[in-house]
Amino acid sequence: MSARSTACCVTPLVVGVLALLGLFATVRFSGDLGKAWAITYTAQAPGSAPYEVTYQDTKGRYPWEDTGIRRHTDPGTTGDWRREVVMADGKKARVTVTPAKGAVATCTILLDAHKTLATATSPAPGRPAVCEAAVGP
Repeated sequence: MSARSTACCVTPLVVGVLALLGLFATVRFSGDLGKAWAITYTAQAPGSAPYEVTYQDTKGRYPWEDTGIRRHTDPGTTGDWRREVVMADGKKARVTVTPAKGAVATCTILLDAHKTLATATSPAPGRPAVCEAAVGP
């Protein structure tokens, strides 16, 4: 086989491999793979009595990371409460605010600190306010 015929066969192979690598890099590093959302939870309960806030987030954002839901509790909260977290695409954002006996609580879930995804108020004094929303497009 001559050098010219070898170059003729190798060149399309090299071009094909480079095209596949470019396609892989585009998919691997594009924003469509591993979408995550900035979520802001807020909670309020009037008065000075402490209340409890339970909320969830995800540790990772990419499919090869742990994107399982993690739950957190802030007991003994007073005043206005706010937490910014990351949620992987397709998960549910959730916050529960349990007020003191006789008090009413409110909660809100915001997407990118601006768009309201959910808001709720305690159905009765002493009962929790629960906000929940699917995260994604």
